[in-house]
Amino acid sequence: MNLSDIRSILPTIVQEVTDINYAQVIVDQSQLTEFLQKRNKDDNNMLFFVIPEYSRRGNEDSTIRVGNYQALIFRKYAERDSHEDFLNLMQSTEDTIKALEEWMLLHKAQNPCGIFAKYIDSSSLITPVWDFVSCHGHSLNFEVEKA
Repeated sequence: MNLSDIRSILPTIVQEVTDINYAQVIVDQSQLTEFLQKRNKDDNNMLFFVIPEYSRRGNEDSTIRVGNYQALIFRKYAERDSHEDFLNLMQSTEDTIKALEEWMLLHKAQNPCGIFAKYIDSSSLITPVWDFVSCHGHSLNFEVEKA
């Protein structure tokens, strides 16, 4: 899976994963900040895919290239939101990031030659993210073997 694969699959993800209304590919936190500042609450839930980093694994005789990916789901919040509102928002983004992960696993199972075919299931890590450019959300970090 490479950058062109990510770019081509984003419209499908927006269409097929419930509640995702906006998607963009970014390179780093400064670019994420820039995009989030331009978004409003109507764009919730926002998906951002970070351009991957690659590493090599194995030994001298056999190595594989592994892409390290990150997907972020964010929702805008209002300053007046209560703690209950915060928890509801976090539940919503958690549900959405888990739906994205399940969607990727389903595509891996259904498309043995598809872009998620080499998705490393055990590499998934979901982490909460809060108070970033008036947004809360979740991050999904995962790895994919590069063909």
